[in-house]
Amino acid sequence: YFLIISEKFIKKSKIIQNLSITVLKGTPEAGNISSMFEVVSFPFATAANKDGRELIFVSAFLDLIQDCITDAIEGKVSGSKNLSYLTMPKSTLEKKKIAIYKSDLSPDLSKSEIDLYADDDMLFLEADNANTMFIHEAYNTVMSYVIAPSDSTQGKCYKMLIGADDHALYYFDSHNISEKQRAGFTKKDLKKIAGSR
Repeated sequence: YFLIISEKFIKKSKIIQNLSITVLKGTPEAGNISSMFEVVSFPFATAANKDGRELIFVSAFLDLIQDCITDAIEGKVSGSKNLSYLTMPKSTLEKKKIAIYKSDLSPDLSKSEIDLYADDDMLFLEADNANTMFIHEAYNTVMSYVIAPSDSTQGKCYKMLIGADDHALYYFDSHNISEKQRAGFTKKDLKKIAGSR
């Protein structure tokens, strides 16, 4: 098995959308990387204007990769998979504390829309508080993580909730970015997450 960091481009563009972690399986017939079987590939970091937050999540992504490789060895993976394959059932969010980094929210959300979902178990945090909770593996807590290209008018936005203490993936969704729907967790995402509790 080979672990590589690959560049993903915005469709019909030379602009790099994001960096992805890709796990490839080699075979005796595979002469180069391009002919190897792709076990899983998923977004890891923005390609430009990285703020270093992706480094906090490295250990979580490595754990997710290990799960993929284990399933591949056991024959549970029959084709290329993405993060949807790794996502826990919605019901597992029911008793979790949900911490969302404010910068992970879409700028299209109003304060009143955010306040509608804020409570003791769904927190909207500044960077330092959010990162500290994940670094210290806050018990029974899931943390938001968003990957989107620096160009906020095109490309794809990936939105996740990752367990701080178990590194499991509890939420994964994506949407195409446009002037009408910018990057970040949307009202629809918050409604879905709140509906799981």
